[in-house]
Amino acid sequence: MKILSSKSTFLGIIALLLFSHASANAASNIRCLYSTPTTKQNIDIEIAECSYLHKFSFGESVPSLSWYPVFNLGTQITDNDNGLMLGAGGGFGWQAIFDIEIFIEGGMYWLEEYEYGIQGLAYKDYGGPWQYFGKLGAGYHFTDHWSMGYAYLHVSNGGEYDINPSFDGHSVYLQYQF
Repeated sequence: MKILSSKSTFLGIIALLLFSHASANAASNIRCLYSTPTTKQNIDIEIAECSYLHKFSFGESVPSLSWYPVFNLGTQITDNDNGLMLGAGGGFGWQAIFDIEIFIEGGMYWLEEYEYGIQGLAYKDYGGPWQYFGKLGAGYHFTDHWSMGYAYLHVSNGGEYDINPSFDGHSVYLQYQF
């Protein structure tokens, strides 16, 4: 039985955005990301998520480096089904040159649904609900508050279950800093 529908997932993302705005300071960010698989699979699963990031600078000695906790709320999307994703982890960012930021993030996802399709036909089984994630990305700050960019997303269970398929995705994102 599904815990939440895609409508309630969407409402949860909106609530996360509103809560974050009310309780955040200038170092807070919301990043919304959409990922498509890097290769064709028997069931194409796409990922849409929003992440809350609260960036901390390494100080005045290296102001262009930051570290931050990451909190994710998203959904896996197929032609016939959606599944809630919750996640948490951490990241490091580097404000490079010409308003370009490079980041790396990692952590854990919990998947409401980890089996999609029908065995013997089109089927994808991630092995279990707990998955590791890693992101490597770069973005351009086109205003003081807005940036957009690309990230490579990898999701797998790291051999924790009997099977270990992965999701590897090309991602585009839009990020707001407040």
